[in-house]
Amino acid sequence: MDHRTSKKLQWRVIAILCIVALVLPASAVAGSPRPWDVELENQVIQAPYDAIPYSEISAKLHEIESNSNRVRVDVIGQSAGGRDMFLVTLSDPQAMGRLGKYQAIRHMMLTDPEKAQDMIEKFGDFKVPFFVNASIHGTEYPGTDAAIKLIETLAYDEDSEEVRAIL
Repeated sequence: MDHRTSKKLQWRVIAILCIVALVLPASAVAGSPRPWDVELENQVIQAPYDAIPYSEISAKLHEIESNSNRVRVDVIGQSAGGRDMFLVTLSDPQAMGRLGKYQAIRHMMLTDPEKAQDMIEKFGDFKVPFFVNASIHGTEYPGTDAAIKLIETLAYDEDSEEVRAIL
């Protein structure tokens, strides 16, 4: 393996490890109830605009998923407060059909990087995923609202050259 290929593989492995670290649910950390644990019934939106409340996020994401073949929605864990954490995968429909192969390569990057590099070369079209965390704190509505707008744009926009390039 030449130096350039080795460096590319190192960066891919680092990117995957960063994604894994970001995706781990906060509930994986043991401990007593924390100050940010709140009951959903007590949630009061104090945003200067019409923000989407947590209780409507699931329905909105599943509506987008059912109306676009570019979107897949999964629940990947729960927050410290017991709320679902959503992972939205957006991709060109053809690439979405190869998601299993991409996931196998990603897994191999962590267990056998050299074999993963061989798989990438053999597969020929490996898309490097990127992760966007849109709402770290429950009262930070602009991140969630911006993410929903981005998801809608990538799910539905048929005319934008920029959207086609991203997908």
